Amino acid sequence: MYHPNYYHQTESHRQDCKLRSNMIKETLGTVGPSCLDVGCSGGYYSFFMRELQKGHVLGIDTEQELIDKCKEIAEENNVLNVDFMKTELSDFLIHSKQRYNVILYMSVHHHVIARHGIEMASYLLKCLSNRCQVLYFDMGQKDENCSQHKWWNKLPPCQDQKKWLVDYLFDNTLFKKIEIIGSTPIHDTQRHFIRCEA
Repeated sequence: MYHPNYYHQTESHRQDCKLRSNMIKETLGTVGPSCLDVGCSGGYYSFFMRELQKGHVLGIDTEQELIDKCKEIAEENNVLNVDFMKTELSDFLIHSKQRYNVILYMSVHHHVIARHGIEMASYLLKCLSNRCQVLYFDMGQKDENCSQHKWWNKLPPCQDQKKWLVDYLFDNTLFKKIEIIGSTPIHDTQRHFIRCEA
């Protein structure tokens, strides 16, 4: 699994998950309890948000194996009010009109760009921004030097990654406030972690 089991963490598990969780906890504020976790993987952040906010959380991912694992973890730990669904983001946005207080959209957007192209990915991002009050976001960048990954080759070249990210989010979302709240170590560099608010 890409993420550790939230309920069975060890010191050897990915530190970026803990770093992001701490940044979310420190910056969330008084936002309502419902949450959508896009690209939930093994459910780490879904379970974290369930404990943090005590509200309903929906995790979505494109891989059935990951969704099954999330459901297994929820059952093993008697976690209520968390659901998981296998779906493409585009299909989900077409078939669900649900709004959420918080959406987690982390380490997913560069894969959406690689799969659908930057125009469609930007459109989906704008749709997501219309469904929440707060969105937490990060994505792979050119300075990560991951030329062996399909997504890396689909990203536009730019000199200033931080400026590109902020400008891209202002241009392709409905948020009024976009703030880089920290970074996490990924691929031998620091990936910017961003909080967006309506």
